[in-house]
Amino acid sequence: MLELQKRKMEYMFIHTGQHLVKDLVKELDIRSPDFSIAKLASKRGNFDSNSGALIWNLKLLFKIKKILNELKPSVALVHGDTMTTTTATVAAKLVGIKVGHIEAGLRSGNIFEPWPEELSRRITDCLSNYLFAPTKEAAERLHRINFFGRKQIVLTGNTNIDVLKENIKKIRRIKGRKYVFAKLHRQENIKSKLRMETFLKVISSIDAPVEFVIVENTRKKMEKYGLDSYLKNTKNIRLHNLLSYKEFLNMFANASLIISDGGGEIEEATYLHIPILSFRKYSERKEADKHGFGISTISFDKAVAYAKNVMNGTISSKGKCPFGDGTASERIVNFLSKL
Repeated sequence: MLELQKRKMEYMFIHTGQHLVKDLVKELDIRSPDFSIAKLASKRGNFDSNSGALIWNLKLLFKIKKILNELKPSVALVHGDTMTTTTATVAAKLVGIKVGHIEAGLRSGNIFEPWPEELSRRITDCLSNYLFAPTKEAAERLHRINFFGRKQIVLTGNTNIDVLKENIKKIRRIKGRKYVFAKLHRQENIKSKLRMETFLKVISSIDAPVEFVIVENTRKKMEKYGLDSYLKNTKNIRLHNLLSYKEFLNMFANASLIISDGGGEIEEATYLHIPILSFRKYSERKEADKHGFGISTISFDKAVAYAKNVMNGTISSKGKCPFGDGTASERIVNFLSKL
């Protein structure tokens, strides 16, 4: 959106209400949404059940379809791997509008992990006309499944790195303090008492301060399983509620180690050359592991050993980031301007 604004290219911003964006658009100098078509997701507990999510997305489908039918844009851009991404893609196809998928081609290889994100990626890639791949591996994967050559595939890098590159210069870098940044939010992890307890045991065992950013769903599940005692009895863990982007970036960029199940955080850690322990059994960003930037595991022993080696300086993260160089937006808009 910033690149489109810079080039004075017309676009309309449809906000689906999946996340709160009021403060974020101001923070990143993006204009406010032209359409806000769903109630703001301040209470996400309603979407814990599959039926709740299905009903929400069906309503969303008709709302997006109505707007797109009125606007008749040249192309609808969708991003990422949520069910909202798929819903918007289906809505666009129903009214005959071409779709461009930003962050196309990522795969964990397991349809149920992450769920429903892995299914969402596959459906969205199948229906989209233009596929903007964040990595070389993702682009190659898309070329292999593009049997009839009907889709245009462009290797762009990920726009996530663009945002990071633009904002990293605005934060204060601190030298000398060693600490761990931790976060857990994926459904396959927080719906499993065993996995959540393993995660808490790992961060509790680290001989360094841990800055733990906790989202509401994670907190609720922790209390439900009776695991909040780990936080009460462990002095090295400090809890934080959701942060603004710049607060997050300041805490994240100065960490010695990242422990998270977030996909975007794998990319950000890789770009900043911070070792990352991705608390995932199946990762759609295997490039980080492959190029030596981190490890993906839910094994307690492997996780603890990796964290210990990072904190004592045995393991570091070096090399070229496989997720982009910070010019993905420019490449995407270059492509769109030629259509």
